[in-house]
Amino acid sequence: MSGILLVLTSVMVAEPLSQLTPLLEQQFLSPGLLLGGAGGAVMVVSCFGMWGALRQSTALVSLFSFLLAILLLLELGAGIMAFLMQDGLRQVLTHNIESAMLQYDSDPATKEAIDTMQTGLRCCGVNSPQDWSKAGYTFKLPSSCCTNGNGNVTTQDCTMDVEVRGCLPELGNLIIRGSAFIASTAVVTAFTQFLGILFACTLGRTIRRQKTLRDLRRHQLQDNLINSYSPVHTKPITITY
Repeated sequence: MSGILLVLTSVMVAEPLSQLTPLLEQQFLSPGLLLGGAGGAVMVVSCFGMWGALRQSTALVSLFSFLLAILLLLELGAGIMAFLMQDGLRQVLTHNIESAMLQYDSDPATKEAIDTMQTGLRCCGVNSPQDWSKAGYTFKLPSSCCTNGNGNVTTQDCTMDVEVRGCLPELGNLIIRGSAFIASTAVVTAFTQFLGILFACTLGRTIRRQKTLRDLRRHQLQDNLINSYSPVHTKPITITY
């Protein structure tokens, strides 16, 4: 169950950001991808645990505990990465968005990313629409500055006097919310997996104890059968005349 939760969290956080790859550093995508990979691995490792419990195999149960402990550390690492990537977020986003705006007319992938950001977040420029003047847009703005959330143009002439927020605070809030979601999910699932490790260790000890008791009973039964065996003594036959 925790594996499914991790994969869903990864998809919910990483999918919107993946459309803005030209505007983001790889560090903003890494925690979500790491969390999703850990979630998929958790679902596979869980099969070892269930199979080991059904087979009463201490080897499989021990392997399950070991792998689950490694995945627990990976999830905590993803949560820490998501928390730490907020440092210097404003400066990194400002530089990336300004650089992308200068490539708006020359790079189709960058143009698509900026249009997706401005349309989806209903924003324009870095801090305001006037930031587009640095990219050569002195009067008319890209049409994505004047669209609603459905991508429909709301005004015929998208000019500098449009009243819309800058994209820096909107994109920053999107990343911060996503990182907080990743961190909280990682902590919750790590706690549940820690309980799973304790349960697996307890199950392994129980299986070993049961196997030991069965072996002792089998040996005792064999000893009892051997000790209870007594050969039949026959008397010699005497013939009288």
